[in-house]
Amino acid sequence: MFILIEWIILAGLYSFLFAYFIPLSPWFLFLWIPLGMILSILTIVLLLIIFLSLCDPKHPEGKIRHFFARSVIGIAIYIQNFRIKVEGRENIPSGTFAGFANHKSMMDPLLCYYTIGKPNCLIGKKELFKMKIMKLFVRVYKAIPMNREDNREALKSLKVAIDCVKSGYPITVFPEGGIKSRETDLMVDIKPGAYKLATKAEAPILPISIIGNSQVHNKKFFQRKKIKVIFHKPIPYEEYKDMNTTQIGEMIFEIINNGIKNEQAKENTSN
Repeated sequence: MFILIEWIILAGLYSFLFAYFIPLSPWFLFLWIPLGMILSILTIVLLLIIFLSLCDPKHPEGKIRHFFARSVIGIAIYIQNFRIKVEGRENIPSGTFAGFANHKSMMDPLLCYYTIGKPNCLIGKKELFKMKIMKLFVRVYKAIPMNREDNREALKSLKVAIDCVKSGYPITVFPEGGIKSRETDLMVDIKPGAYKLATKAEAPILPISIIGNSQVHNKKFFQRKKIKVIFHKPIPYEEYKDMNTTQIGEMIFEIINNGIKNEQAKENTSN
């Protein structure tokens, strides 16, 4: 909210300066206002890059840097006109955990980070981290690039993720192994290896259902889109420690998909 207020103030300030120092027809306000909004966003991004560059990468759990990241993501969600609803926030463990969610859009990692509401880590395909600002996120927030084409590199990334969870830093992954289908919100694949993250770290599992994310890719810029994130009850290590990763994957698959189906049934009933 602070970043949003800052953005509005900067946009107003830039618009005022343009109007004051370039005394043209009042009709040019229709130019100065959007230009001021664009420049204010660029200013915030520049300040964010400077801030991230100065952050100590040894302490990714820092609350201030988490506040800035969450605020910037909040602005992106606001500008894109997403309406986010969260259910089950009380189910998010106070300590570390391994979160697993269905994956249908590039917005999913940001949605999870934003809605969890506390410092947490994310795994994403390595292609997402080629930009300069994303490299800063890797350094400062311990985001973990995953090379799906190289099993050895993928195992190294998994080891880093396990160490993060063991050290008390929660992490969210998308166990389908990428976006397999946008025809439905439902999970369509199970990758048992992804659940080693939880078994090796002996951490609670937090199943997460995201409803509406399959339609994000064809959304028009100003079109409002509703997305719901459901945090299901966490599964303690003691409840799944005797299961293999395939059994765990099937259990999480069912929980996430049942959450999506139940929500879709509610929407159909209300309509």
